[in-house]
Amino acid sequence: MPGAERAAVARECCAMFASIDPGWLRDSMALEGSTESVDASKKHYLFVSALHGSLLSIARTLERDDEAQGDAATRADGSVVHSFPTPLPTLPGVTGEIWCSKTGVPAAASPGDGCSGAEVCLVLGAGNTDFLGLRDCVQRLFCHGECVLLKHHPLRPFLSAPAAHIFAPLLARGCFAQIMDPGDVAQIRGMVQHPLVGHVAVTGGAGTHLAVAAAQRAVGRQDSLSSELGCVTPWIFIPDEPSAETPGWNNASVSFAARNLAAVKLDNGGHNCNSPQVVILPSGWGHTDAFLAALRGALSELPAIPPYYPGSFQRADAAARAAEACSGASVERIPTSAGHDFALVALGEAPAADATLAPWVRERGAVLREEAFGPLLVVLSLPSASPTSYMDASARLCNEHIFGSLSCVLLVPSTIAQEQLDRSLVAPLQYGAVAVNLWSAFNYLFPEGTWGAFPGRFSPAAPSTEADGVGSGNGVVGNALALDGVQKSVLRAELASPVTDMSGRPPARVFSALAAGVTHSHRKGSRGSAYAVVAALAALVTGGPAAKAGSGPS
Repeated sequence: MPGAERAAVARECCAMFASIDPGWLRDSMALEGSTESVDASKKHYLFVSALHGSLLSIARTLERDDEAQGDAATRADGSVVHSFPTPLPTLPGVTGEIWCSKTGVPAAASPGDGCSGAEVCLVLGAGNTDFLGLRDCVQRLFCHGECVLLKHHPLRPFLSAPAAHIFAPLLARGCFAQIMDPGDVAQIRGMVQHPLVGHVAVTGGAGTHLAVAAAQRAVGRQDSLSSELGCVTPWIFIPDEPSAETPGWNNASVSFAARNLAAVKLDNGGHNCNSPQVVILPSGWGHTDAFLAALRGALSELPAIPPYYPGSFQRADAAARAAEACSGASVERIPTSAGHDFALVALGEAPAADATLAPWVRERGAVLREEAFGPLLVVLSLPSASPTSYMDASARLCNEHIFGSLSCVLLVPSTIAQEQLDRSLVAPLQYGAVAVNLWSAFNYLFPEGTWGAFPGRFSPAAPSTEADGVGSGNGVVGNALALDGVQKSVLRAELASPVTDMSGRPPARVFSALAAGVTHSHRKGSRGSAYAVVAALAALVTGGPAAKAGSGPS
C-alpha cells in the first residue's frame, strides 16, 4: 500500500478501539490470577495506549506531520538528539528523547518495504503480555509494509478476538491473518520453514530465537529473523553530589524509590522483559539500610500475583540457590501477598578492578548473566569515590558484564546536573531504552520512541548456539519517524514524581478515563490525550463514573 493509504488504514484501525468487546480481559485476568477491577481497567488502558499510540504515530509520520518530528539538537560527539516535551501526555512532566548516532533524519520518505508481495511475515506472539504480539504486527504491517500471519501464544489464545476486531480493516484488504498455536513443535517449525514465509518476528526468549534460526538454516535461509528478547535489567541508584546544600535523597524519596521498585518487580509476576533484576547501589550510601528495609516491606505488602509463566518460579529459585553458594552472598526469602516466596539476593560489593570484576561476575552468572523472569531481585554495590566515578563504573559493569542491552533505569537526585548525567552515564550506556526516575516500560509506550537491543550488541557470527551472542535480540519496534541511526530512547522524570508511582492503586475509573481519552485521540484535531488527563483527574476527584468521564472529545 502507498504511504497515504497506509496512514488511512492505520487511522481506521485506531477507530476500532472504541468498540472492542471486553471479554478478552476476563480471560487475561484469569490467566494471571487477578480479580481486581482496577487491574482490568489498567490492563485495558495499557493495551489501548501501546497499540493505539503506535498506530497513531505511524499515521502521523506517513502523513508527514511536522509536529510529530520533535526538536533536534546535535551533541558534541556528533550524535543527534530529538526531543519531545510531552512524549506521553498522560504522564505530565515526563520528557522524551531519541538519540541517533548519525544524522537523525528520516531514513526514507516512508517506512521501508519488507517481504515481497508473494511472501508474509510470521509473527510469533509473546505469552507474557497482552499487547506485545499485536504491537509486533503493527510494526511489520505498517513500518515494513508486509502482510502478516500472527500465531498466538498458547497462553493467550483469547487475544484472537481483539486482534480480529482491531485489524478488521487489514483483514478486509487481505493483509492480516491469525492462527492459534498448534501445540506441536514440528508444525511450528514447518511454518517457519515455509517458502511463503519471508520473515519471522519474535518477542520472547533467546531459546526461541535460537530455535527459529536453526530451523531457517536447515532450509538454507539467513537473515530473515528479527527478535526483541530478554535482559537482566539494572536499576542504578546515583548518590547525591556531596557539595549540594539540599540533598535530593531523603527519607521520603528513598521510601518512594523502594516501593516503586517493588511494585514494578511484582508487576505481572515479574514476567516482563523490563522487570528489574539487578539493583546497583553506591558503596557506603547513607540510605542503604533504610532503602533495603523499605524494599523488604514493600515486597511483602504490595499486591502480587502468583508466578504463572511456565517454569518461572523454579528458574528463579534455582538462580537464587546458585547465588547463595557464592562467596559473600546471601538470600532472603520474603513471603508475598500472593502466598509465594520472593528471593532477595545480596551479593555485596563488586570488585573495582576489571581484572577481578570479570571472574566475580562469572561466578554469579546465574543471577547476573541469566534473566530470571520471575520472583528474584539482586542487590549489589559499587565503589563510589564520587558520583562521576560511580557512574563511570556503573556504565562499565552494565555494558561489559550484565546480560542484555534492552533497557535500564537510573534513579537520579536533583543534585546531579543533566549534563553530568548524560556525559557519565546516559551517553555511554549501551541500552536501547534508558529511563531516568521512572520504569522503562514507559519507553515502550513512547509512540515515537524505539524498543529493542542497543545496536551492535547482537553477534551474528555465533548466535546459533550461544544466548550471549543473541543477547536482547536484533529487532526493533517503534521508530515510527523512520529516523536513521537510532541508538536509544530516553525518558526523564523528576525523582519521586507522583505521576511515575507504580505502587499506588488509582480507582478503576481513572484508568477507564485515560483509556477513553487515548481511544479518541486519532481524530484529526482531537484533544484526546489532553482530555484524557483532565477526565482522569476529574474522575479521581469527583468519583464520577468512568463512562461519563470517558464519553470522549469530538
